[in-house]
Amino acid sequence: MAILIIILFAILAGIAVFLLFKLCVWALKKRIRSIGILSIVGILCIGIFINDRYFTDMELIQSDVYQQLYLVKNRVANDEEVHRSIQKKVLEVINEQHSSESLTIKESEKYDFQFYEFTKGDWGAGGTAYFLDHEERVDGMMAELLAYYPNDLIAETSVQSCTDNSSNFMIVLHYFEKRRQIKTDTLFNFCEK
Repeated sequence: MAILIIILFAILAGIAVFLLFKLCVWALKKRIRSIGILSIVGILCIGIFINDRYFTDMELIQSDVYQQLYLVKNRVANDEEVHRSIQKKVLEVINEQHSSESLTIKESEKYDFQFYEFTKGDWGAGGTAYFLDHEERVDGMMAELLAYYPNDLIAETSVQSCTDNSSNFMIVLHYFEKRRQIKTDTLFNFCEK
């Protein structure tokens, strides 16, 4: 069955290449046709760019497998806007489950969030999108681990104990750019009580 599908795909690909070749030959016979086709292709490229740039909203997609993993899809160019969206999401999740007064250090451990850029891999790699529906895979020829995508890490939260060795803690949001930490925000600080 798989061989038939491969053969059918090869035939369709051959027909597509043949038709594309015929279209190119037809277009190159007259200069006006070439200009027309190039104009249409140019307008399509500009339209796709404008749509992606201005009409596609950024999304924070939660993984079905890892509840603390979020992927940022259609990331905007303004890093401050991305950081505000991530901070807002973390605060929303924590506040909908606990009021800040009743949060204990044990409960806070489940709020170790990670935010990665949404990427799709090629040549067998799944990209970070793989982790929306799948667990990390360490066996076989094609292992998939989040550790393979350090450049896609945008932010992560951590629970840090206070310096006075008490049971108090703070939740800190760390922002990254190409593996380098660039900024931190303290979301909850119970150290000063």
